[in-house]
Amino acid sequence: MRRRFKLRFRVAASFAAFGAALSLLLAIGLYAAAHDVGQRLIDETLHAELEDYIARRARNPQSLPPASVTLRGFVEDGSESAGDTPLAVRNLTAGRHEVELNGIPYRVGVVERDGARYILMFNETRQRVRERRFLGYLAAGVAAMTLLSALGGSWIAGRAISPVSELATRVA
Repeated sequence: MRRRFKLRFRVAASFAAFGAALSLLLAIGLYAAAHDVGQRLIDETLHAELEDYIARRARNPQSLPPASVTLRGFVEDGSESAGDTPLAVRNLTAGRHEVELNGIPYRVGVVERDGARYILMFNETRQRVRERRFLGYLAAGVAAMTLLSALGGSWIAGRAISPVSELATRVA
């Protein structure tokens, strides 16, 4: 025989399911928006840094490309320093690309100008750590909203069902 749940439990479960679905949908939207904004900021950084380096190199051809924890730059202009460029990025076309070198994710910007190829690599490790942390916050928020929806649904169900229960008791 199939077990039937009380009406109060079914109403509370419906509230919890609705709260979970709504908060999950919101969390997915927030994560997608945050990821998109992060990628756009990285692309803007790559563009600005490439333009700045190209302008510096026009003033001083001996100017070295950016080399920091986050950014690594390379110039291929037919000189012997072009051999320093990692193989994974040598044949990339102009534009933005995703590349992984030695287990490290990079967003790569490539520009061809005045017979030279300018390559700038942005280390995305920190950005991905921030995104994972944000995803954890969103998951905790979804769990909290589901719990609050269940508690609120139980309370509302108790208030809404009590007149019906009282009537059933009197009729019995």
